Amino acid sequence: MMKPRTKQYLNLFLCTILHFAVDLSCVYFMAAVVRPMTVTQESWMFRVVLYNAMAFAFPAVAGLLADLYLQKKNLWMSAAGCALIFAAYVLARHTGAAVFLLGLGNGFFHIGGGIEVMNDAGKSYAAPGIFIASGAMGVFLGNTWGRKFLP
Repeated sequence: MMKPRTKQYLNLFLCTILHFAVDLSCVYFMAAVVRPMTVTQESWMFRVVLYNAMAFAFPAVAGLLADLYLQKKNLWMSAAGCALIFAAYVLARHTGAAVFLLGLGNGFFHIGGGIEVMNDAGKSYAAPGIFIASGAMGVFLGNTWGRKFLP
C-alpha cells in the first residue's frame, strides 16, 4: 500500500508528463498537420477558432457536467481526453473532425488532470505550478517542432 504522500507525488508526476504530452501533441498537430492541409486563410482560421472553442470554452460546460455526474473520476476524464486526441490523429485527413476531437480531448484532459492535481495539492501552490509549466513547455515545443515541417 502506497503512503498518501507517495500517491500524491506519483499523481503529480503522471499528470505533469501527460500535460506536457497533450499540449505538445495538440499544438504540433495544428502546426504540422492541419495548417499545411488547409487551403485558404479563412478555413485555417475557422479550424483555429474551432480548436480554441473546444479546448478552452467547452471545458466550462464539461467541468460543470463532470461535477454533477462524474465525481471522483478525474483520471477517467483525463484518459478520455487522451483517447480523443489519439482519435484526432487517426482522422488526420478529415481536418475539421480531427480539430474538433483534438480540442475536445485537450479540454477533457485539462479538466481531469487539473482537478486531480489541485485536489492533491491541498494548500500548496507548487503542484499546480509544476502541472501548468509542463503544458507551457509542451505548447512551445509543439509549435517549434510543428513549424519545422511548414514550407
